[in-house]
Amino acid sequence: MLIFASCNVMRPPLLKYLAGTTSVEYTAAHLLNGSAMRSPSQNWWMMLKTKFLGVYLIAGFFAVATCILLSVGMALLLPESKFEAIWDLYPARRLVLMPHRSWLGPGFLTLAIAMVSASIGCFRRRKWGWWLAVGIFLVNGIGDAGQVLLGHFLEGGIGVAVAGAILFYLSRPEVRAMFT
Repeated sequence: MLIFASCNVMRPPLLKYLAGTTSVEYTAAHLLNGSAMRSPSQNWWMMLKTKFLGVYLIAGFFAVATCILLSVGMALLLPESKFEAIWDLYPARRLVLMPHRSWLGPGFLTLAIAMVSASIGCFRRRKWGWWLAVGIFLVNGIGDAGQVLLGHFLEGGIGVAVAGAILFYLSRPEVRAMFT
């Protein structure tokens, strides 16, 4: 409980009480009438929900991408294993990827390392995580632009739009300032 009393963070009344910085009456009154989350000094939950939500969604996206890349990489390296279940999601890709499994498997696992690093960096809001996220979405957007040039207008166009929107979000000054 000393940790809460010594750090300068906004915390709810219950944690203030546990840290010894407020009274039981104050805590009970705020918890019962629901104003605990509305006062400016107690606005930590709203700040988390609004300020960091986009960053945490991007970090969660990288975590999901890591799981998919690990599954596909292992399915390519270990055919006829339980990892083959990943092909149920998109069976046509198995036929395209399996002939090149000797170099695509390690490639997918290497991408998984980049994705888990980006996820950790974004969850921790580190500057290197921001740079890695921007780099990943920039490369993704360039790849999707290549898809458009090859005639896959719908897939490529949606990919370019999503990557562009995420890059726009990440490049906003208030979002960049969240990363230290």
